[in-house]
Amino acid sequence: MVVNPIAGLTLSFGRGISDKGVVVGTAEYTAGTCKGQQGGFVLTPTT
Repeated sequence: MVVNPIAGLTLSFGRGISDKGVVVGTAEYTAGTCKGQQGGFVLTPTT
């Protein structure tokens, strides 16, 4: 399960995954004052 605490942020593409299951990728703001801007994300497994 992915918990996304930022409203209006869409995780667009996974770009890589480590041997420990950490995923990095690209995200885009789809609402608010940052709409259209892109950034990165890191997903870290908790179990």
